[in-house]
Amino acid sequence: NEMRLFHKEQDPLLEKLIQGFSPGPLTYVLKKKNSTNPLITAGHKKVALRIPQHPLTLKLIKKIGPLSAPSANISGKLSPTRAGHIPLFFKSKTPPILKGGVCKGGIESTVIEPDFKNCVLKILRPGLISKELLEKWLKKQKLKHWQIKSIPSAVSPGQLKKHYRPARPLVLITQTKAGAPLGKKEVEHQLIKLFPSPKTIFKPLRLKASAVLSARLLYHELNTLSKNPAHVIYVVKPANGKNKGPWPAIWDRLQKASSKKINWSGLSFPVSKSPYSREKS
Repeated sequence: NEMRLFHKEQDPLLEKLIQGFSPGPLTYVLKKKNSTNPLITAGHKKVALRIPQHPLTLKLIKKIGPLSAPSANISGKLSPTRAGHIPLFFKSKTPPILKGGVCKGGIESTVIEPDFKNCVLKILRPGLISKELLEKWLKKQKLKHWQIKSIPSAVSPGQLKKHYRPARPLVLITQTKAGAPLGKKEVEHQLIKLFPSPKTIFKPLRLKASAVLSARLLYHELNTLSKNPAHVIYVVKPANGKNKGPWPAIWDRLQKASSKKINWSGLSFPVSKSPYSREKS
């Protein structure tokens, strides 16, 4: 395939990986060929390659060749998942848009860096291709000696501590003790202590029971809540469950998108001593 134009890995396992997961939301970080333009890799010795699944994108690549392009958003902001999001970021400087409908995945691809010498698959950024899916695939290939390690790296996009930020402050509330799901009134009663203005409007981000559906709607819901109106958006992360499959990728995005993080250990959470400063995202 055309990926070989840019990398020089020879291990047969790479071809099996590509056959198993591509086209799809899996990006491979591989040793680049010397002929690969350094502008594509920002001077790095490795190149990130992916075969997209969308038929319109595949048709475009077939017509004009491999694409080198960043996400269609301002650095640090939410990623667009439908054409209507893009003017929100670029306003009068909106680039031409190839409309392909709503993103089926909704969050950025899983990024892996195979270490063929030490038999390790490094997950640099979590995504819909989960650790469990990769483990299942390795087991099917009878590659029990291979390991999978989650190693966040600056080589992969989206690894800044502040990223994917909506236009309004997002509060991530983590339940540290198992119990009943937190109710809207219960949470907002505590949030008022942190945001005492009676004019503050709180809006909950409600995730779906399905991780796949939650991922698909995540950025769209955050975009919608930012203009709903809302002064503060909040989301609750339960103490148990929702930690396998694509869920770690969703919490990864929300962790980086949040302006404030709170641990809920009982009836209330710690109140900040200093007044909350609404930072501009």
